[in-house]
Amino acid sequence: MLHKHCQTKKTYKVIYTDTKAVEEEWINMKNEWTGKGWNINDYLSDNNGFMLTLIGSDAGNNKPAHVNIGWYDGHYYIQASYWRDPNFAKALKAKYGGRRSYGTWWKHFENKFYNIPENKLYDNFCNDEGLRKYIYDWIEDLMDIVKREHNTIQLLDKVGLHANWSIFTWEWDTLACEYDSEEFGRPYIDVKHDTKTEKIIIELSNRAEQTQLTEQLVQKMEGCGNLTHDEDGTYTLETIYEKGCDVSSKVKGWMKNIEKGTNK
Repeated sequence: MLHKHCQTKKTYKVIYTDTKAVEEEWINMKNEWTGKGWNINDYLSDNNGFMLTLIGSDAGNNKPAHVNIGWYDGHYYIQASYWRDPNFAKALKAKYGGRRSYGTWWKHFENKFYNIPENKLYDNFCNDEGLRKYIYDWIEDLMDIVKREHNTIQLLDKVGLHANWSIFTWEWDTLACEYDSEEFGRPYIDVKHDTKTEKIIIELSNRAEQTQLTEQLVQKMEGCGNLTHDEDGTYTLETIYEKGCDVSSKVKGWMKNIEKGTNK
């Protein structure tokens, strides 16, 4: 069935080819996203929006992480949420602006599409290739970020809670583990996921930014006497391939090594 919005206002001529092409394009995009591990709640033609939820994710209260298009405060917006992690939204706001509430980030459409009237998103979606590309690009970008965040959250959950340690995500790809030791400047390890090489890099530094304190700690840690730091005072403890490796065990091993070093 063809929709009213696909008629040309001047002649009321029904444009069969363009409508069919847009509908096929939209179906193909949804199929592609489904193949990447997302469920899609498509209410675009009926209620001018849609939501993607990441299969297997728990963003808090047994609710999945999601990306969606919606309407708020007189304008359409793009949104992404990994609710239980406020650092997820903080990093998005730092990169893209917009607003956040705990683990949810959202931003109104850019100026070119800012004044699309309520209930007219689908009309414009069908008739404006630029709007479709704008939406697709945002969705693809946020889907990628949510998946990267999810990988780090899974590592965080496997590492678990430990006394005197603060463990949190940072900028989606890094797990930070900070030890409560003022004597050594609050040492921490960054567990960084390199998405291009699929390598995990484990680095050691301290919040006080005092290289000599990290040097002292490294000399007390088991098997680290020959390590050297970079110009920022950061030590690379280990680089490993993620595939087939129990990364959480590696992280917990380095945490224990740091604890022992601070107690010598």
